Amino acid sequence: MPVSAHASPGLRTWLAASFVCVGLIGCAAMSQQSPSPIPSGSPGGFSGNASAVPPSPLPGGLANQAVDSEGAKEFAAAAIRLLKDRTQDQTMALQRIRSAQSQVVAGLKYHLELDVTTQQGPRTIKVVVYRDLQNEYSLSDVAGL
Repeated sequence: MPVSAHASPGLRTWLAASFVCVGLIGCAAMSQQSPSPIPSGSPGGFSGNASAVPPSPLPGGLANQAVDSEGAKEFAAAAIRLLKDRTQDQTMALQRIRSAQSQVVAGLKYHLELDVTTQQGPRTIKVVVYRDLQNEYSLSDVAGL
C-alpha cells in the first residue's frame, strides 16, 4: 500500500505541493512560505517549516558568497588589477572584502564591496567585475573612488 494512503490530509497536500515544486524552475518563493500546512504530531514527526532545504537563487539572480571564498578573493584581486590600470594609482591595495555576491550570466559577475587604500587615502568602493567565457576580466561598474 502506498505511503500516502496512511498519511494525514495535511501531509498528502504538502507532499503533492513538494513534488510539483521540484518539477518547476524558480520555486524559491514556495520555500519562503511561513508555517507548514502539516499539523504538529503528524506521521513522521514533521512540525516546522515545510522547507528542509535552503532556498536556491533564481537562475541569473544574485547569490551571496562568503567574503573569504576563493571566488570572492579571485574577483577582488582582478578588480584591484583593473582599477590600478584605470586610475593609474599603482599604490592601490585591497584591505578587505566587505561583501560579495555572484551572478551567473554569459560568464560570471561578482558584485563586491571592498575596503581599499589609494593615493588619496582609504576608501570603501563597490565594483562589479565580469569574467567572460574566455576568462577575461573587466569592470562594468565602479562606485566610491
